[in-house]
Amino acid sequence: MSAGQYGARLLEEVKEETLEQFLAELRCSIDPRPRSVLGVPQLDNLLESLRYPAAERTPGNPQWPSSSTPTSPALDDNNNSTSEGEQSDNEEISPCRPPLRAFTDQAKPATIELSSAKSASGKTSLLSYLCAISVLPRDLGGNESMAVYVDADGRFSATRLAQIMHHCIQLRLLCIEAGTPSAVNPVFADSGNIQQTIRSSLDHVHVFRPQSSGQLISILSSLHTYLLDRSRHRSMHRPLGLIVLDSATAFYWQDRADQAMARLELPPSATAAEGQRSRAAETIAKLKALQERFECAVLLSTTTATTTSTPFSSPSTRTQHETTSANTPPEPANSDTRVISPWTSYATLSLLLARTPVSQFPPQMGIEECLRDRDRRLEAVRRGRFVATFLGGAAPVRAHGRGERERQSEGGRGGGGGGWETGAFGFRSTADGVEIE
Repeated sequence: MSAGQYGARLLEEVKEETLEQFLAELRCSIDPRPRSVLGVPQLDNLLESLRYPAAERTPGNPQWPSSSTPTSPALDDNNNSTSEGEQSDNEEISPCRPPLRAFTDQAKPATIELSSAKSASGKTSLLSYLCAISVLPRDLGGNESMAVYVDADGRFSATRLAQIMHHCIQLRLLCIEAGTPSAVNPVFADSGNIQQTIRSSLDHVHVFRPQSSGQLISILSSLHTYLLDRSRHRSMHRPLGLIVLDSATAFYWQDRADQAMARLELPPSATAAEGQRSRAAETIAKLKALQERFECAVLLSTTTATTTSTPFSSPSTRTQHETTSANTPPEPANSDTRVISPWTSYATLSLLLARTPVSQFPPQMGIEECLRDRDRRLEAVRRGRFVATFLGGAAPVRAHGRGERERQSEGGRGGGGGGWETGAFGFRSTADGVEIE
C-alpha cells in the first residue's frame, strides 16, 4: 500500500462533528438513561417504562465493526497486490471506532400527550403544575430549569401558575418539617421570601401565543435563536426542561377553513387532508429538532372527538336502553376503530384525562333528600378530581396508587375505547393548587 492510499484511508476515518454533537455524545456516555425528567414520580415511572426498550445485547460486550471490508474504491483496485500481513497490520493500526451511542440503547424522546374527549378535563392544570415543578429551585422539589409554554388556546394564566407554585412550596415545606424539622430552610419558610422565589421562578417561564398554525411553526423555527440570546431573557444559565404546546389541535378548524377556501385553487387530484397532514408533520418536525438539540421534554395537549355519541343526541332525548348501555364497559382494544392522530404517533406516552364524574340526583329522590345531599355533592365537585389513564403502547405499564382502583370503579367510562385497560394516576385541581395522588 502506497503512502497516498494509506493517507486517504486515514482521512476517510476522520469524522467531523460540531461541538454540540460532541457534548451530546459526552452526556449520553456519562448518563445514558436520565431519570426523573419531569420531577413527578408518577409520570416519570410511566415515561421511563416506554422510553428505554429492552437491550438486545449486553452493553459491556459491544460488537466492533469489522474493518476487513474495503472503504474506498482506490483500495478495491489494489487489493490483489496487498499481502495479508499488510492488511492485518493496517487493521491493527487504524481500527474503526464505533459511536458512543452504540454502547447504549437508543432512548425514545420524552414526549407526552395529554388528551381528552371533552374540555375542562384538567389538561391545562396538569401542564401548569409540570411547569411549576420544572422552574422551581431544587431545594423546593423542582428541577431548576426553564420552560417554554406555547399557549395556542389562550388559557394560560400567570396568576394560576403562581398559586400552583405557592401550593407546591407549602407542601414541600410541610414534608420537610414533618421529616426533619431542623432541616427547614428559614429563608424559604418566610412568606416574603416565598413570594420572591415565585416571582424569580416565573421569569424562567417563557410564554408564546400564536394566532395560527403558520405563527406556531414560525415560533418553533426561531425558538433556538431566542433561547441562545442572553440579551432577551434571564434563563441563559438554566437548561431547557419543558416545551409545552397547549393545545396541538387549537387551530384545527381554522386550518380546515383555510383548506376549504384554497380547495378551489387546487387541482382535482389534491386533497385537503394532505395539507392538514403536512401542517401537523411540519410542526412535529420542528419539535423533534428542538428535542434533539436541547434534549428537553415535550408536553402537548389534544382534544379528540368521542365516537360513542351520535349526532343530534342529548341526555334528554336518550332512551332507557341507551342510558343503560352507556354505563357498560367498553369493547376490547382490538375492536377499537379510532383513527390514530399524528400527535399520538409522535408521543412516547399518551394519557387520556377525564374528570371524575359525580353522580346526579336520581329521579325518585325527593326535594328534602336532595337538599340534605346537596352539600356532600358540592364538596365532591369542589375537590376537582381527575384521572389520567394510559392509552396503550408497546410496553406494559403498571397502575400506580389509586389510579387502578379508580379505573375499576369507573368501569371504563370516558369514551376512550380500548385505552382504559390500564390505570395511571389521579390528581386534584382546587383553588389552592394541584396535587398528584
